[in-house]
Amino acid sequence: MNLFTNKNILIVGATGKVAEAVIRLFRKDSSVKLKLFSGSIPNGIMNISGMQYHKVDYFNYNDFYQICNGFKPDVIINLAAMTNVDACEDELVLAWQLNVNLPQHLAELSSTFGAKFIHISTDYIFDGQDGPYGENDICNPISQYGKTKLLGELEVLKHKNTAILRTNVVYGYSEQGKSDFVTWVIGKGKNNESFNIVDDQYSNPTFTDDIARTINRVIEKDFTGILNVGGYDYCSRIEFTNTICDVFGLDKNLIKPISTQSLNQKAQRPLKGGLKIDKLIHQLNINPLSIREGLEVLKGYMNEYNKTNI
Repeated sequence: MNLFTNKNILIVGATGKVAEAVIRLFRKDSSVKLKLFSGSIPNGIMNISGMQYHKVDYFNYNDFYQICNGFKPDVIINLAAMTNVDACEDELVLAWQLNVNLPQHLAELSSTFGAKFIHISTDYIFDGQDGPYGENDICNPISQYGKTKLLGELEVLKHKNTAILRTNVVYGYSEQGKSDFVTWVIGKGKNNESFNIVDDQYSNPTFTDDIARTINRVIEKDFTGILNVGGYDYCSRIEFTNTICDVFGLDKNLIKPISTQSLNQKAQRPLKGGLKIDKLIHQLNINPLSIREGLEVLKGYMNEYNKTNI
C-alpha cells in the first residue's frame, strides 16, 4: 500500500521558497489535496499558479483547530519560522512565538487529529566548532535563533508521529521572487558590483527541490525522528560563491573575502557548520544534488519561466 495516496496535506508557511518547491512536487499527484496557509498574505486569500492561499493568524490557535477540524489533515507541514538571525536577538518574544510556540501547538494539533507532523529545523542548533554534524551530535546553539529552533525541536519531539528535518544554507527557485544568498550574489554580479563574502564559514548548501523530495519520502516511508537534509558538497562560503559565478557567468573578481568577525553582526554564526547526510542517503534513499547540479536546475527554472531574476 502506498502511504502517500489520497493524502490531505496542510502546509503552514506556504509562501516561502521551500514551500514553493514542496507545492510544485505535490501538485504532480492528483490524489493529494493541499491546503495552504501563510501569515503574510495581504488580503486574506490570494491565488498563485492556480493554487489558493489563505491567511492565518499564527498566534490564534483556535483558528488552526477549526481549520484542522474542517480539513481533516493526514499530514501537517510546518515551514513557518523566524529565520532572520540578527532580528531574533532583538525580537526574542516574536522569535519564541514563531520558533517554539507555533511548532509546539502544531505538533499538539497533529496528535489530536491523528496527523503526521513534519517540521523544519537548522544547523544553527550547533556551535559550529566541529561540523558537519550528525543527527545525534550534542547541540550547543550560540544565537537566539539557534536556541529557539532547538527548543522548538524539543517540543515537537514530545509527540510520536513527528519528523524534524534539519537544513542549512537553503537556496532555490521562487516564482514570487523570494530572495536568498544565491539571488543576492547573482544580483551583485549582474550589476557589476563588488561584494564581501566570508571566507571562514562552512556548510553544505541545500537545494529546495531536495528538501521537497525528502518531505515526500518521509511521508511515503512514514519516517519519524530527526533527519539531516543537506546538499552533497561541503564547502566554504567562498567556494559556494565561486560556483554560483561559474554557473551564471559572473565575474569572480567582484568577490572580496572577509572574516565573519569583521561583519560585527549581532548574532554569532556557527563557522564550521553543515550537516552529515549519511542517513538521508542510506535510510531515505535520497541522493541530494551537488551545488553545481542544483544551480543548473535553478538556472533551468529561470529560463523556463522567462525570469530575469529569481
